[in-house]
Amino acid sequence: MRPNIPIIPIKTVRNDYAAPIGRRSRFRYHQIMTKPILQTARFPASAQELYDIYLDPKRHSVFTGHPVKISPKPGSKFAAFNGMLSGSTLVAIPGKLIAQSWRSTNFRKTDLDSILILTFSQEGKQGRIDMAHVNVPAQDHKGVAAYCNSGYKERLAAKRAL
Repeated sequence: MRPNIPIIPIKTVRNDYAAPIGRRSRFRYHQIMTKPILQTARFPASAQELYDIYLDPKRHSVFTGHPVKISPKPGSKFAAFNGMLSGSTLVAIPGKLIAQSWRSTNFRKTDLDSILILTFSQEGKQGRIDMAHVNVPAQDHKGVAAYCNSGYKERLAAKRAL
């Protein structure tokens, strides 16, 4: 069954902004999405174990180096990096998928939440994580992309969270 999601047509207001047609919004302008941040990583652990590490506050904080509040329960709030990152879990399918809404302290009040989607799969003896992070505002995009490529895989292995 297809979810009942309203489709709102958009018109271009300026080159870098769009606004809903014929609808009032709490935002004056909606920013058009930036380029998605995509990454794939393989680890010497099962897909289920990688899923469990991400959603276990103690093990998650081992590889990030900061305390984390996180839960697989849809609608549950999470916080990371000493409050610099917050959001909520949208959906969690054990061993398969995690989707979260994210906001950082660099987001403007008018910025929409970004969405992080992690899919977990098994490739032989290795677990694979495919990450898609969409709608990261322009002012935060470079920093988020840099962190995603900053060697968290090595930190994860070195800190023995696996």
